[in-house]
Amino acid sequence: MTAQELTPEKQTWIDRLVEVLTDPIQAFDRIHAENVDPFKGFAGAAAIAIGVLVLDGLRAAPSTAADSFDWSVAASIAVGLGYWVCLSGLIAILAMCFGRNKQDITGAIVSFGWCFAPWIFMAPLFCLQHALGSFFGVLVVLPATWIVLLQFFALMRNFALKWWQALLLVFIAPALFCTMRILEAVQGLYLMISSCGH
Repeated sequence: MTAQELTPEKQTWIDRLVEVLTDPIQAFDRIHAENVDPFKGFAGAAAIAIGVLVLDGLRAAPSTAADSFDWSVAASIAVGLGYWVCLSGLIAILAMCFGRNKQDITGAIVSFGWCFAPWIFMAPLFCLQHALGSFFGVLVVLPATWIVLLQFFALMRNFALKWWQALLLVFIAPALFCTMRILEAVQGLYLMISSCGH
């Protein structure tokens, strides 16, 4: 891969969208290489994230009243962008703690924005909900699974992780952390209950 292939001027927004959906490893390698200049491509990632979230808000609106669309779209955008900020913040903090460079961190943040791309298929799936019958339940899980896989690839490519390292970071570490927090809460509850008896 040459430097010329990695320049963002050679790729349109729709080219990047298609590449993220069809060849995410190549897409995330390009994003990482472009982020020598911090947050290169952030506007495109924000556009796909906000666009997908607007569509999801319109899809989830409870009625045809204009105010329900406003609230639904606003809530969808707030929750989705909150998710992006929290995920990016968590990964950035971990990366800084382990001495990763700025290019890795900004590349991951931009890549996580592009990871929302498969959610674009949710609105058409819900339009076909009755036609798909019981098969709808299987299909509706695919975009969410696809997003998690894209986030997994984004971590691997931006931080040069092996698959098992990314797996530990994405699934095992959070599960252990949550288990630890639950056990701490149970221990605190036990101490509180046992101190009441004395």
